[in-house]
Amino acid sequence: MDGIATITYSFEMPSGEAFDAEQDFCVGTPKVWGDEITFTNGNGGQGYLCRDLWGNEFSFPYLCDYNHFEYKLTTVDETQTISQLITTSTNGMLDLPVPTPGFYKFWIRPISDCGVGDWTKKVVEYKNCSQGGFFSLSILPNPTASKATIELKQNIDIKETAKEKIEWELEIYDQSFMLKNKHKKLKAKKKKISTHNWKEGTYMVRAKVNGTIVTEKLIIKKN
Repeated sequence: MDGIATITYSFEMPSGEAFDAEQDFCVGTPKVWGDEITFTNGNGGQGYLCRDLWGNEFSFPYLCDYNHFEYKLTTVDETQTISQLITTSTNGMLDLPVPTPGFYKFWIRPISDCGVGDWTKKVVEYKNCSQGGFFSLSILPNPTASKATIELKQNIDIKETAKEKIEWELEIYDQSFMLKNKHKKLKAKKKKISTHNWKEGTYMVRAKVNGTIVTEKLIIKKN
């Protein structure tokens, strides 16, 4: 039997007073129930995630002892894995590089000394939540063979931001959603990258700035 079991036991005090107590414990391989997984996002909403905002999280209750959890995010048809990680907590971040808004499949399974639990799946929607549209990315040349310049553009008048100095982070993912390139704490609006040894195909460029995520496609073409 797998699941929660209960032990009932009785105590008798030297005075002769007796009382019963119960304790729940786990039996067999561990399990997570899909209907208990919840999603929250950086926009303050629940039940969906934001593709263009920082702060997406998942959480679920778990009563049993465990060693860790393995989770992943895939396309709905389960043909592509976007990310796969291990955590020791019953909550975690889901600020992952999803290529387009839409529905994706979240998987999780617990692993304990009793064994590895089955995968539990739950469909979740990633939406475009940002209303400001303050930033965008420009990539030149695009397509490119060996190098490109990525520019973070501000889509409002510089006077409205009081000439704010912006610090941003740049990530580039390949066709398998593996992180190819990462740069932190950028202060200049332009970043030159070398793509000389990269395979042909479409890459996703993602910038994090002021709690907002903006994306653009980079195409590598050798001929």
